[in-house]
Amino acid sequence: MKIESFFTIGKRHSEEGIPCEDYALSEKIQDKFFGVVSDGCSGANAKTDIGARLWSLSALNVIEENIFNGKGLLPDNFTSLLIEDFKENRITKNNQDEIASLIVLIADNRNAKIWLMGDGGYALKHNNGDVTLYYYKWVDNAPLYPAYLLEPNFFKNLGKRNNMKDVAFTLTKTRFSFNTNNKLIIKEHTCDTHGWDKMKNGLVINVDKENQDISEIAIITDGLWSFNNITPFMVIDFCLDIEKNEILRKHIVDVISYFNEHGATNKDDFSIVKFDWN
Repeated sequence: MKIESFFTIGKRHSEEGIPCEDYALSEKIQDKFFGVVSDGCSGANAKTDIGARLWSLSALNVIEENIFNGKGLLPDNFTSLLIEDFKENRITKNNQDEIASLIVLIADNRNAKIWLMGDGGYALKHNNGDVTLYYYKWVDNAPLYPAYLLEPNFFKNLGKRNNMKDVAFTLTKTRFSFNTNNKLIIKEHTCDTHGWDKMKNGLVINVDKENQDISEIAIITDGLWSFNNITPFMVIDFCLDIEKNEILRKHIVDVISYFNEHGATNKDDFSIVKFDWN
């Protein structure tokens, strides 16, 4: 088993001289595996690269304390502990700097949990080679970010402003594979809609290695969907198709270089954590 992480700046930010607002990190903690990706909101017009890093480090702090205290994978009150830790370690006076999506992965030799707030998604690779990709996208591109929970009465005030829409975000699930001729085969595709309440404490997804027949897990920011001239299915398939002894960082650098040579540039920042159960 191993877990690795990678993040890279997008073409638009590079050309405009804006720092990479994505961040990713991964660690083995005792017999558990931790990974996190975070995507700072460009629309905040702030230094959200700072927020992405702070949220990631706060998630690590909470998980480390939980594991060292022998409390399993993800505590039931993870969201409140995350907010508490973040408040204790704030280093910026501009609240806009703190607006970022956050996706956390924690796994042992049999089970994994994914905690998600904001946009982005995750992918599960099945033992038969299929990949199921889950993507969370918000209506009007207005995600519920963890930073909003720093405001004690956020949901109450949101209701007063009449912005509580019946449909806040969509979850798209696509199971796919590639045949021997590298042709994309879509085996399942669904799209469900959800309201704000569904994510107000973060989403928790449980993954069971044996019952779900899973060999690998990836968590990714929405930069996966920013590659032009190539589908996100091919990008994630390339990222998951890594030999056990390869280094994820080198592998994905090579993959992105290959994409760029063929005109498939990632316009947005992109980050990924990959956990291999084998």
